[in-house]
Amino acid sequence: MSAAINPSTVMGATAGAANKLALTTSAAGAANDVSFTTQPVVTIQDVSGNTVANSTASVTASTTGVTLGGTSVANAQSGVATFANLKLTGATASYTITYSATGLVATSQSITLNAGAASKLTLIQN
Repeated sequence: MSAAINPSTVMGATAGAANKLALTTSAAGAANDVSFTTQPVVTIQDVSGNTVANSTASVTASTTGVTLGGTSVANAQSGVATFANLKLTGATASYTITYSATGLVATSQSITLNAGAASKLTLIQN
């Protein structure tokens, strides 16, 4: 005789150990020396891609070739690190932002830095 499976039984799954970072929301809207219009959100995940809800990992954002301003370290709450006030200052071009945390596989994104609003007017007399 085989046992019947009750479809109403709910089995809970628990995330494994923190293994990697996943970019949940990409930074967007980069104008020179102005905070991104969309700030990045990074999730701490186990090897299977489940959010590690008890993680409070410190996630660091970094770049090369351009100045990254704002708060470049975000501490995860319930496995999610939300950045605030990040901005790029430098030449208009495409750059890579890398998100890393000790002992976890990093993640990155490409972002294009556009010119900011005009800050001065120069008159040239002939």
